[in-house]
Amino acid sequence: MNAAGLAETAKLIKAQSPHVGTLEVVVNVTEEQSVNQMVDQAVAAFGTLDCAANAAGVIVNHRAKTADYPIDEYDRVMAINGRGVALCMSAEARVMLKQPRKLTSTAWQDERRAQVGSIVNFSSVCGFVCMPDVMPYNAAKHAVMGMTRSAAIEHGPQGLRVNAVCPGIVDTPFIESLKKKVGGESSPVFANPLGRLCYPDEIADACVYLSSTMSSYVNGLALVSDGGKTCQY
Repeated sequence: MNAAGLAETAKLIKAQSPHVGTLEVVVNVTEEQSVNQMVDQAVAAFGTLDCAANAAGVIVNHRAKTADYPIDEYDRVMAINGRGVALCMSAEARVMLKQPRKLTSTAWQDERRAQVGSIVNFSSVCGFVCMPDVMPYNAAKHAVMGMTRSAAIEHGPQGLRVNAVCPGIVDTPFIESLKKKVGGESSPVFANPLGRLCYPDEIADACVYLSSTMSSYVNGLALVSDGGKTCQY
């Protein structure tokens, strides 16, 4: 939704990897036509759609108990974090399922590992545990896991793999207001066995692994990147 941010990201990619092609498209993931146009433009620009990472999402604007949660806020969060993933995944899958199987990792040349495509949905540790007072966020991220697993078992036989990444708290501008509210990164809110916040590129690395045929037998997985926090009692 942020055209200036897209342009800046493309600029950074070109600076690091001049040979990489980019396409910047402003998309409203809650609107089916907007999502379909995005996928069509990607295929037109690059020829095929080999992998997709559905990362659009929002956090809640209000914290309240479930009994008191404003329904309009629930609708807003579910529309982006839930419906948005469903629309994107469906549009991407329709294209991928028409493609021939191929390998996307030069490290492996066994054709049995080939795929028609790979989709990575962004869930969260809140896709299987819950934080208090953010019911719509918990509900949406649980929904993403249901969508991911459904698509994985339905389309796996056709060579399409669908998995999810489940980040803990990642050090992005997303959490600046939370840092201020709880007193900084030293707050117990951010504590985990690794003793630091997750770096954004660590989530990107997980997406690259799940997208390529390096992970050719991984399907319907929830890959957790939270420093071990959800292992703690």
